[in-house]
Amino acid sequence: MIAEEMHCTVNEAKGRLTPQDFMDKLEFWKTHPPLRDHINICMANIAYTVACVNRDPKTRPPKFDKFLIDYKKAIQPTQDEVVDKIQRIMGSFTKKGK
Repeated sequence: MIAEEMHCTVNEAKGRLTPQDFMDKLEFWKTHPPLRDHINICMANIAYTVACVNRDPKTRPPKFDKFLIDYKKAIQPTQDEVVDKIQRIMGSFTKKGK
């Protein structure tokens, strides 16, 4: 996927990217996967339409943005994941010093 984005072969992508660049791209894709926004809007539109059709006519229609998924909020790491990540980072510092 990274090589495809860079318009090159996998071996060429390996030569161009540092390990940190690779990790940065993976972190970015966790919160910005391809087509995510388009699919999010399409599915929210369907849910919004169903909600509007089935609501009591005397009530106000819901706001459209209530049906959109907030991926940044939805992908918050757990405390255990944060601790694990910190331990891996700190472990990499101690390995370099040896």
